[in-house]
Amino acid sequence: GDVVLRLGGQPIADDGTVPFEPAAEVRGGASCRSQRVSFDALLLRHFVGDSIAAHVLRGGAERQVRLPLGCHHPLVPLHLHEERPSYVVCGGAVFTALSQPYLQHEWGKAWERRAPVSLVAKALNGSKAQRGEQVVLLSQLLGHECVRGYDSALLANSMVRALNGVPILCLAQLAQLVRACRQRSLRFDLEESRVLVLDTAQARGAEAEILQQHNIPEPVLINERDAALLR
Repeated sequence: GDVVLRLGGQPIADDGTVPFEPAAEVRGGASCRSQRVSFDALLLRHFVGDSIAAHVLRGGAERQVRLPLGCHHPLVPLHLHEERPSYVVCGGAVFTALSQPYLQHEWGKAWERRAPVSLVAKALNGSKAQRGEQVVLLSQLLGHECVRGYDSALLANSMVRALNGVPILCLAQLAQLVRACRQRSLRFDLEESRVLVLDTAQARGAEAEILQQHNIPEPVLINERDAALLR
C-alpha cells in the first residue's frame, strides 16, 4: 500500500501527527506552533465529497495525488443508542456483536491497551466492507455438558468466521442459521483456526435447562438496530 507523506501540504510525522496551526496566538505572545495534533485534524476541515492533495510513497517513488473524502462507516459501533445488547445462546455458547461498550465492559476504560489486539484494531480502524457487516464474537462458554472439553478461556471473545461453511456477516444472520440448521452438528469456525462443534439435537434439547441454570430470559435477543441489518 501507499505511505502517506504529506496531506494538504503538511508533512506527516512517523507518529501520524502534523504541526498544529492555531487560529490566533495564545495570550502572552507564546506560539502554539510547536504543538502537534493527529493528521485527522486536516481532514476535519473538509466535507464529504471534497478531495485533498497528498504526497505518497508508492513503489519506492514519491507521487502527488488527490484523495477523495467520503463518509466513514465504522465497523464497530461507538455506543448502543440505549438498545439492549443483542445475543444468541446455543448449547452453552454465547454469541454477541462487538461494540465499544462491550470492550469497555470486558476490559475497562483502558480496553485499548488490555483487549486483544485483533479486536482493538477492528474497533479503532475497521470500516464496513458491505452493508450490515458486524464483528460477531463467541463471547463465552457457559458451564454445560454441551460444551464439555472446550477451554472457555481460549475460545472466549474469538471472532466467528463461519457456521457450517457459511460466512457470517452479522449476529442476526447467525441466529437465523442456527434456527434453520438441519445438519447433525453446528460447526463454528473462529479466528486463528479455532473451531467449536456442537451436536445440534443436544444443543436444542438443553436450551431450556441452560437458560434456567443461568437465569437467561430467552435464547435469542436481537435488538431493532441489529435486526434491521438483514432488511
